This record gives sequence, structure tokens and C-alpha cells, in this order.
Amino acid sequence: MLDERRQYRSKNKKLALHYLFRSVAEQCAVPALFLSNEDGELLSSNLSGAAARDFASIIPRLAAPTENGESVAEREGIPARVLTLHTGEQRYYLCAVGEQRDCLAGLHGACDGVRRILAE
Repeated sequence: MLDERRQYRSKNKKLALHYLFRSVAEQCAVPALFLSNEDGELLSSNLSGAAARDFASIIPRLAAPTENGESVAEREGIPARVLTLHTGEQRYYLCAVGEQRDCLAGLHGACDGVRRILAE
């Protein structure tokens, strides 16, 4: 039998994503995790408030490739990594802010959970 690792759970997608991000951010020492859509709308984060919404609004631009193939975040030296997630016709951006090693661990830690929650 599998052990249940989640301390909190919710059938509400927004709350479930918040719980996931809060847990992954703590486990991976990532200061901030964000999920935004193609329009830069903040769908979830372990943070809240206007600053979180403002940062989410630029995530699609941070993920955009530059002429040499690196992301805008990499080119500009912004300590953030962005993964593009596709679920059906929808495109989402999962972003972690912090040191690169921690960001990658946070993104990979959250990716499967985000897909599962969005698919429910």
C-alpha cells in the first residue's frame, strides 16, 4: 500500500495547487513558485498579493526564447527558471525563482503534481 505524503488536500484546484507549491517550495528551498497561463494571469503561487500577480504577468515573456536559444530570464540574469506545460489545448507556465539548482528541483518536484491537479 502506498503512503500518503500530502498533509493537506483539496478538491478545489486553486487551493490544491497552493498546497502543492507551498510544500515544494519548502522542501526544495525555493522562495517562490508560480503557475500562470499564456496571458500572464496568476493561477497559483506559494505567495500572494499584487507583487505575485505582477511577476506572474511577465512569466510568458521570461520563457520566450531569444535569438541564441536561451530564455529571456537567462539572458537578463533573472534568477528564475520556467517550464512550459501543455494540458490538452492549454499552455501553462510553471516558474521557480531562486538559485538555479533549487529552481530545477522545485520545477521537477511540482510538475507532476500540477499536471495531476489540472487534469482532475
